[in-house]
Amino acid sequence: MTIVTRFPPSPTGFMHIGTARTGLFNWLFAKHHNGKMRFRIDGVLHDVYELPAPIMVAVTARLKILGRLNVAEKRRPQDGRIKTRSQGGAEVELRLSTMPTAFGEKMVMRIFDPEVLVRSFEQLGLA
Repeated sequence: MTIVTRFPPSPTGFMHIGTARTGLFNWLFAKHHNGKMRFRIDGVLHDVYELPAPIMVAVTARLKILGRLNVAEKRRPQDGRIKTRSQGGAEVELRLSTMPTAFGEKMVMRIFDPEVLVRSFEQLGLA
């Protein structure tokens, strides 16, 4: 399968992310003057976007609001989740984790598909 992304965000306010073969993680982290967005696809980390630091702070704050996390807390790790629907209509859950760093905070979003839990080992390719 391929990954489908559309940036800047769609009119609904979300970046559209398709599916990868074995998993997709979004990494948002701040550096001194800019921030990076990375995707981990099949175990390989890909730099996708490099954004100015103020934009990265705004993206992180918006995701924290959607995940019902404390926006003001930047010194302690936090975990949250966002439930949404994919373009195909299936329910998808985004797991959010934040971690403080020297230049702000880092956020990891893991895409969790609840349908995976009802598959057998053979269907997952583990047998």
